[in-house]
Amino acid sequence: KSSGASVEKPDNAGGSNGFGKETLYSMSGIKTLILSSRTVNGDVVFQGATELATHLNEVGQKVSCVGYYGGTETGEPITEECKIPVRFQRAVPGTDVHLIGVKIPNKDEFKDKLIHATLNHFWLAIHSGKLNVYVEDVKISAAT
Repeated sequence: KSSGASVEKPDNAGGSNGFGKETLYSMSGIKTLILSSRTVNGDVVFQGATELATHLNEVGQKVSCVGYYGGTETGEPITEECKIPVRFQRAVPGTDVHLIGVKIPNKDEFKDKLIHATLNHFWLAIHSGKLNVYVEDVKISAAT
């Protein structure tokens, strides 16, 4: 749930800068995303997040916040499959990222840019067989 921070990871782990979520938020017209994951062991995690508008508090300081949708009042992730909305439940291991309110003026151009950016930034994980990405009808994997 952090922004601009990173957890210590093995040397071969990716995503070390902690700004991946910011890119996703910026693509959403209402700065909202929903994530749903299933591990190879069958564990599930579901959570939504919205970047709320920056505003001035009662003493004139800029305040901004992220609101979370989850299984508790504090917005912790839902980890019980029966509590995850059916449309967000995964049948196989992996993670789905749902961006809410995305406006795409030229869908074909956006699709091409997304594929290019995926190959440019995640080529090693794709080439190593650690990541498969689907952009509509296009599968990006080590085999393709």
